[in-house]
Amino acid sequence: MYSNSEFRLVLITALILSSIIVLLISAPIILLAEVYIGGRNISFNPANPAHWLIPLILIAAAFMSIGIGLVLSLFTKTLRGGASLGSALGSILSFTAGIWFPRTWLPSWL
Repeated sequence: MYSNSEFRLVLITALILSSIIVLLISAPIILLAEVYIGGRNISFNPANPAHWLIPLILIAAAFMSIGIGLVLSLFTKTLRGGASLGSALGSILSFTAGIWFPRTWLPSWL
């Protein structure tokens, strides 16, 4: 079968691939829900090369979030510790991203 180190590598690879698949499935669902439920207008022109950056940015964000999760798993020994550290980091990142600020506080170019 697998040795201990090979099993860990296979397990980590499977977890990464499953996370990427979930993120690639959930992103279009969220976009479609925003168009049909939220009433937003999302214009995507395949002839415009700049519009192809959006899927690439979503894929890059998926890889970065998986990478952050892997780095967090190096510092925690239990699932509960990893969940609390991930929640704390998520709160800090969402605060610095401006999610908790009203749009009126943001600059006009945003």
